[in-house]
Amino acid sequence: MFEGYVAKPVILPIKGENTAMPAKYIDDRATPDCQNMMIKRAILKQRCGYTSKGSATTGDVMKIIEHQRQGSSYLVRISTKKINYWDSGSNDWADITGTSDLTGQNTIPVDATIAKLSGANILVFTNFQDNIKKWTKPGSNIADLGGSPPKAKYCLWFKAFLVIGYLNDGGTIYENTVKWSDVNDPEEWTISASTQASCTNLAGKDPITGLKRLQDFIIVCRERSVWRGAFVGGTAVLQFKKACDIGFLVGTTVCQLPKNVLIGLTQFGLGIFDGMSMQLVAPEIADDLKENINSSYLSKAFAKVVPDLNEYWLFVPTGTDTYPNTVYKFNYETLQVYKDKYSGITAIGQQSEIGSPILFGDKDGKVYERDTDEKDDDTTAISSYWTSKDIYIREGYYHYWVGMIIEAKGDKVDISISTDEGANWSSIKSLSLTSDWKTYVVYFESFTELIRVKLSNSDSNSSFEVRKVVLYGMVKESIIL
Repeated sequence: MFEGYVAKPVILPIKGENTAMPAKYIDDRATPDCQNMMIKRAILKQRCGYTSKGSATTGDVMKIIEHQRQGSSYLVRISTKKINYWDSGSNDWADITGTSDLTGQNTIPVDATIAKLSGANILVFTNFQDNIKKWTKPGSNIADLGGSPPKAKYCLWFKAFLVIGYLNDGGTIYENTVKWSDVNDPEEWTISASTQASCTNLAGKDPITGLKRLQDFIIVCRERSVWRGAFVGGTAVLQFKKACDIGFLVGTTVCQLPKNVLIGLTQFGLGIFDGMSMQLVAPEIADDLKENINSSYLSKAFAKVVPDLNEYWLFVPTGTDTYPNTVYKFNYETLQVYKDKYSGITAIGQQSEIGSPILFGDKDGKVYERDTDEKDDDTTAISSYWTSKDIYIREGYYHYWVGMIIEAKGDKVDISISTDEGANWSSIKSLSLTSDWKTYVVYFESFTELIRVKLSNSDSNSSFEVRKVVLYGMVKESIIL
């Protein structure tokens, strides 16, 4: 079949995306560009899709969170205008907003935490526009949190204190202030000798971007630094000090990994904070992140850890996108990164019950469930592709390529090649696949210095898997004669 030609393996998908160097020099197992693909046991596979869950609400969905109270669990959806919980009886979302809509903005994140009031859990959330809100359980609507705390961007229940940061107190903005309630009473904010409520102003000018918990510390994320707070008791109650001079740009991108560290988006790319220092990770896509992010809408970025896949999913707006349509999937075990594309997704969440699906919220007020058997995003086809590095047998020489062998299954895969480092593509074959693994022989001719292969599918209700691609060619004359 290809006797006399050199076999050049194209895909052994163990490594992820690498845009840190020219594609001819990256690892043979890596890719310079991929979209909506996943790797499982060295098999390249199109990602799954999602299906709708219930009716839509008004406004952008900004938060999907689980509220647990007195042995019951409630899935809650918060938009810029409304708040709902999932009513399993009606199999739809129940409105608990009350008589007045929320006045949130889609450029300001919603933060939420589970606090305790009178010994029972309450859901506390804030959007920086309305007064801080609370919700107890079905049968009641949301209400203003008692004690008249200032409006805040961020909130966290920490060691029996409700802590808030980045404040709007009567119209005056305090970007670097952290304030907390009395112990065991999130509705007591009076600072006096008879309470443990207090506040502190952090040194420096970089604003607070989020509040997180790590080990026994409260972590204050800031744009150019990270601060660590601890409960010390006495009159001070909580004390804060700077831990490092690399910050988290957007607090909604900061998540806790199973290794008891925080990961999030920094000014230098992805960073992991262990409580003491920041370690930058995924250098292969650091420049890609910094150069392509649309900073005007970076406040809409968010992230989630997906333990079943050992992945951290970072949603960011890139190019001219005004929503975080690009997803960088960082595998914290293999340290590899892959990239997905979604449309108009504004929030992500998941209930704690084992096997619960990942949930997405979007700009149209809808919620979707990730479905491993679904091949479309609701009713929209998933456009997926994987490209190889720029391949050669001997550097500095022209090559004559005559064909390839591909082992695949699924519905369909389109095969294209590029001889100009991915600037232009020529289609060479569209393969109709079966549900069983089969080997296909594809013939083509190309005389070139470098060749790049793309495998893709953009059809509705269609997907593919590939576990082997081998190119066949021979070395011809030197480029410099």
